[in-house]
Amino acid sequence: MSRRDLDEDDVRVRPSGRTRRRSKVRPDFSKALPGTVIAVDRGRFTCLAQDRMVTAVRAQHLGRKGLVVGDR
Repeated sequence: MSRRDLDEDDVRVRPSGRTRRRSKVRPDFSKALPGTVIAVDRGRFTCLAQDRMVTAVRAQHLGRKGLVVGDR
């Protein structure tokens, strides 16, 4: 086997770093209103909170746990 010259195609380029910064700052839920899930539709949750209907999405910090009707 003979050696050949290397060019740009022979070098692997690593993907760029993530643009989202990593932070330990977590949201403060001390003023959050308690509610009950009354409906689930494609990742959107209809909740009843203090006699109001609210549409919400699952918080990322809850992980992959599922929410079902009746959860508080």
